[in-house]
Amino acid sequence: MRNFVSEADVSRSVVRVSLVTFSTYPRTEFFLKDYRTKRDVMAAISRTRYRGGRTHTWTALDYIRKYSFSPKFGSRPGVPKILIVITDGGSNERYKTIRSARLMKSRKIRTYAIGIGNQLNHDELVNLASKSTFIFHVPNSHSLKKIQNDVRRNVCRSVCDIWPADIVFLLDDSTSIWDNDYQKQLTFLSEFVKDITIGPKKSQISVVTFSSRPKTQFWLRDHLSKTEVLSAIKHIDRMYGDTYTSDGLRMIREHSFSPRYGGRIKASHIVIVITDGKSTIPTETVNQAKKLHDTKAIVFAIGVGRRVDPIELNSIASERQFVFQVDSYDALTTIKTKLSQKVCTLSITKVGEWD
Repeated sequence: MRNFVSEADVSRSVVRVSLVTFSTYPRTEFFLKDYRTKRDVMAAISRTRYRGGRTHTWTALDYIRKYSFSPKFGSRPGVPKILIVITDGGSNERYKTIRSARLMKSRKIRTYAIGIGNQLNHDELVNLASKSTFIFHVPNSHSLKKIQNDVRRNVCRSVCDIWPADIVFLLDDSTSIWDNDYQKQLTFLSEFVKDITIGPKKSQISVVTFSSRPKTQFWLRDHLSKTEVLSAIKHIDRMYGDTYTSDGLRMIREHSFSPRYGGRIKASHIVIVITDGKSTIPTETVNQAKKLHDTKAIVFAIGVGRRVDPIELNSIASERQFVFQVDSYDALTTIKTKLSQKVCTLSITKVGEWD
């Protein structure tokens, strides 16, 4: 569990975590409202102790349904409710457990079931989980590490599929980037797109490139399926020129999220900037970044190589935690999963503010 939480964006405004243990009776180790930081959550997990007892799974499910997701204990309206159940055996009252699991589903709590060992009742796992793809099974507790990335990816993808996001990529097209590196930038973009659901009620993608001038390669409204977006990325043309990052930021603020071009009022607005160098007019880049932040768009800044200015990256991004730096375009693959997860969780909490 510590490894799983270590990769989550734990905070009051993004991901909140609670832990309930169960045997004969359920016990809350900590509620959603109790801890504000990842460090505190990790420390609380480390303090949890084994108690022993019978496998009364249904009592734990009923307890969680009544208390754990209550606003009184830190649950937020409009934010998805996720439950991950880990068990190494069938419950002592199978039919009570099935009934409690059905009540959980009626509350729209998305439940994952992880079974450990060979003493399990597979039908019970099926009834616990909200859907068949939410079921995992490992031979022993040591094998949980092998599935943690799959579970994390599954949770993120299934939740993010619910929430609309308008995502605009701002790609550096200046002469300093070699053609093969530029293609690696486009490959990174394609791999990111493959991990999300594209559609008029899901995520929409736009790409703006910049060098001596900005150019919208395609708008949010232009391609409403993953196949279309991936095809459009392959047909992006290079322009070359200087690094006028400021002009790209201004174009996005003035046009990219406009309803005229496919922007949606109740979607989260996300900008992902990728650059390999310092901008031509740094002061104007800072100015345009501030204006974009004022629109409440969430801005990520990805710096590639040694020529980037860390201070400028921090000014472009909405927050420091939204800054990524890699040594080369080959290394972009190392941040794809973390970037996807941050975009996912921020999209969810942003949409939750509208409800």
